[in-house]
Amino acid sequence: MSDKYGVGQDSYCYPGSTVLRNKLDIHDDVTLSEVERQLSAIAADNVDFSLPPYNLAYLQSIHRTLFSDLYEWAGELRTVGISKQNTRFCQPEYMEREAEKIFKVMEAANWFEGKGRI
Repeated sequence: MSDKYGVGQDSYCYPGSTVLRNKLDIHDDVTLSEVERQLSAIAADNVDFSLPPYNLAYLQSIHRTLFSDLYEWAGELRTVGISKQNTRFCQPEYMEREAEKIFKVMEAANWFEGKGRI
């Protein structure tokens, strides 16, 4: 069965479904999305925001804080390639290298200090 991210049966999902495996054993995608939204909103209060410089480990720690109540793998790098509709996400084997490039661009832009939000 193809999952919603276009990788076939995703090991992150329950067998035969497109629902991510989760600590609450929720098998309904709509319910899981709502619970994820609620739990991550609460967890956002616990994110330890710090000043630059930033790196992949810091980004992973934010992900872990936001989603570890729901997912065992929160804060870890993906191990499968995914796409959603017409968008193909960075392949796992390139994630660290590409993140390094992005953080270098951000650093060269002085972490976008003084820039407004769009």
